Amino acid sequence: MDKISIVTVVLNRREEFEKTIENIFCQTYDNLEIIIIDGGSTDGTVDVIKKYDHKIAYWVSEPDKNIYHAMNKGIIKSTGKWINFMNAGDLYYDKNVIKNVFENSDYKEVDLLIGNSIIAYDEFSRKYQNGNLSEIWKGARFIHQSCFINTEFQRSNLYNENNDISADFEFFFNSIEISKIKTYNLNHVVSIFRAGGLSDNRRIEALVANFKIVQNRFRFSPRVFSFYIFIILKEIFKFVVKMVLPENVVKVIQKHIHGNK
Repeated sequence: MDKISIVTVVLNRREEFEKTIENIFCQTYDNLEIIIIDGGSTDGTVDVIKKYDHKIAYWVSEPDKNIYHAMNKGIIKSTGKWINFMNAGDLYYDKNVIKNVFENSDYKEVDLLIGNSIIAYDEFSRKYQNGNLSEIWKGARFIHQSCFINTEFQRSNLYNENNDISADFEFFFNSIEISKIKTYNLNHVVSIFRAGGLSDNRRIEALVANFKIVQNRFRFSPRVFSFYIFIILKEIFKFVVKMVLPENVVKVIQKHIHGNK
């Protein structure tokens, strides 16, 4: 039975972290390695970590350069065959997720397992439809928390800490588009991802960062250029709408657009 490393990155999110760590402990798979990288929390998060110290393989609480620096710390400490990131606020879909993925399967010569996801908003949730990997240049085709990455491959391809907003996209784009790693699509919903993370809050900045990464690969591509200009303008429009309309109206619109998917 392969060891699975679960890395949780957190900074001053005590309540969300405790929900996440308790969710992880509920997993019925027997060979888990739990690693916590805390960025120096001062809100009591460390007290929660200490509360569960006996179940945690490794933890540290110290300042990080950014989230990707913290994730790299977790990767370096991981000893499992596969690694999964389940950060504060994120949850596994149910207690049997990891068991269903790994108990009776041996993914030989595969470096990336991609599961399905649920995206949770404040007042509703929706199933996220994974995209075609051949279109990875358009942005994330799946949710990071629903992926299991071969730890050896991940350790050889750490996240770019100089890219403080979209280093996860940079990693997946380079792995799939350039390195041509072997992937496997799981028939399972793996994670419940809470909307409102780093890339959500800095969406336009993240799109510009992604555009630079992709354009560097394809040099000047009219198709890539026109696609990114369109979605960046679209996000600017959405940003303006959110600034103008009352928050409750924005939530109604979001639910109408996404809630039926």
